[in-house]
Amino acid sequence: MMRNIHMTIAYDGSDFSGWQRIPGKHTIQGYLEKSFSRLLREEIVVNGSGRTDKGVHALGQSLSFIYTGSIPTEGLKPYLGNKLDESIRILEVGQRPLDFHARYSARAKTYLYKISFNGDDALFFRKYFWFTGPLDAGEMEKASRALVGAHDFTAFSSRRDRFKTVNPHREIKRIEFLPHGDTLWIRFTGNGFLYHMIRLMVYHLVEVGRGQRQASSTQEILSSASRQGTSRLAPASGLYLESVDY
Repeated sequence: MMRNIHMTIAYDGSDFSGWQRIPGKHTIQGYLEKSFSRLLREEIVVNGSGRTDKGVHALGQSLSFIYTGSIPTEGLKPYLGNKLDESIRILEVGQRPLDFHARYSARAKTYLYKISFNGDDALFFRKYFWFTGPLDAGEMEKASRALVGAHDFTAFSSRRDRFKTVNPHREIKRIEFLPHGDTLWIRFTGNGFLYHMIRLMVYHLVEVGRGQRQASSTQEILSSASRQGTSRLAPASGLYLESVDY
C-alpha cells in the first residue's frame, strides 16, 4: 500500500553541507535518503519543507516521502530513529494524503536566530550562536518593524541560481525579540524566505544594535530592492528552522 509519510525532525547542522543532496557531499537530505532506502529496502526520495545552508540547524524541519512497505506508520519512528546518526532526531511521524508535499503544502515557517553576549561560552557554543558585543535590542526591534508585512525582499536576498527567476515577494507575519539571560533570540515567522534572507536581515539588525546604522535605514534599504544597501551574512551557526505550519 502506498503511503505518504510526513516526518518532523531536528538536526545539528554543524557537520553537514546543508540540507540539499549534492553528489560527493555529506548533506542531510542525501544522508536520509541513503539511510531510509537501505533500512526500508526500497528507494526513498525525501522532500523537505525547505533547504537549510551548511551549518544551519533545525528544531522542527518537516519532510515527506512515499513508502510502500509493510512497517506500520507508528513503527517508523523507533525503527528508523534508532539507526540514524546522533546529529539527527526524529520527533514525529504521521501519514498524510497522497497530494501532501512538505514544501509546497507549507503555509508558514518560523526560524530562530540566537545571539550570545558571553564570549567565554564561545569555546563550547561557537557552532550554535553568533557571539557579539552588547546590542541595543530596542533599536533593533524598532528597525525590524519595517520588515514586517508583504514586501519585495530583493535587498535582503542572495541569488541561488543566476539563471533562475525567483519571485522576491514574501510576507513576514511577525518578528519577535526574546531575551534569555546573556543571549538574545530573534524569531521570524513568514510565508516563506528567500535564499540568505534571514541571515542578511539579522546582520543588518545587529549593525543597528551596534549603532553602526540607523533604524530608519531599514525602510530605505528595503525600498531600494538592491543588494547595495546590505553588506554581510550573519553566521550560519546561529540560525535554526524552528517549525513549519500547514
